[in-house]
Amino acid sequence: MLAGQNESLNWWLNRLPADILLQRPKLALIKAWTLFCTEQVIDAEALSGSGRPAIAGGSSGQRPPAQICHLPAQLARVRGDEKTAHHWSEQARTLAASTDHQLNAVARFALGMELYQDGNHDAARHTLNLALQAARQERNHFCALTSAAMLAHVLFQQGLTRLALDTLAQTRSWLLEEGLQDQYVASWQNSVYVHIYCETGRLTEARAAMQALLDCRNAGAEAAYAALISVIRPPSMPPRAISPPH
Repeated sequence: MLAGQNESLNWWLNRLPADILLQRPKLALIKAWTLFCTEQVIDAEALSGSGRPAIAGGSSGQRPPAQICHLPAQLARVRGDEKTAHHWSEQARTLAASTDHQLNAVARFALGMELYQDGNHDAARHTLNLALQAARQERNHFCALTSAAMLAHVLFQQGLTRLALDTLAQTRSWLLEEGLQDQYVASWQNSVYVHIYCETGRLTEARAAMQALLDCRNAGAEAAYAALISVIRPPSMPPRAISPPH
């Protein structure tokens, strides 16, 4: 899971009896997330609903950890149910505020995504930065990749182009030192580079980044990421009104 190999993880989890998943809260949560991340949303929602007592830690009446609330929030957003999504987002933020010291990198990243999707971009930027720091401390490579990409996206939207590019470059440098392959890192970062380069008029670099993404998709990227690549705006399109990089 830390390597982002959700389809492989699903293959293994599918070979466990269903009752085993429901007896182990963390395993049930992991299974639900891997289903969600591989576009099996209906199955993820079914597991989340039938296994929520197990996922939440049983029927002891104790409040669930903050990260439990992120999954129903994301499932609600997929359905277009913003009211329910907002409810679970608020639950996650409330729980996180009282247990901040317990949040790991993945929980911080999920919370940052919730804040961004609710339009609270300043708070999202702060939380995603914390997620990236935590991911490096935990040596959670996949979370570092996704946190840096999302943080760079938020920074660029706020006009901080240079800081966005620096965030990507610094994360890439650390991941290469950690032993990850350059091609794997680029496959996740290039979606952000395409957007930034298009919007700042650097179309040659945008096309090169886009071609690398297409090569990644054609080589057999996981379904969810292949779909993301397919909807990225082609760099041949002219950029919108451009401001010089900061």
